[in-house]
Amino acid sequence: MAYKSTNPYLEARCTFVLAKLALIGAPDEEDTTYEAMIEAQCLGHRDAEVSADTGETIDCSLFFADVPELQREWMFGWNQYFEMREMEECGSCNSGNPCPIHG
Repeated sequence: MAYKSTNPYLEARCTFVLAKLALIGAPDEEDTTYEAMIEAQCLGHRDAEVSADTGETIDCSLFFADVPELQREWMFGWNQYFEMREMEECGSCNSGNPCPIHG
């Protein structure tokens, strides 16, 4: 039976490491690190939502500390949440006309 962690950051990190190891063993195979990077984006988005709701400061997980790709994707998810929230509150975006600020 495979062990399933209850820590989503650890899961993303392990998925990333396993995908990197697979590339070492079979460099001509498809790179599947994108799965972990998408998960890191989702975690960043989720953490931003929690931060906005609670006012709590949430930093990028230490599980991503030495993996720039996962840090970058987490930050992308974080920023995407706040950009979407800003657009939801933007009068120009919600006017039915093209927004001069958000495009």
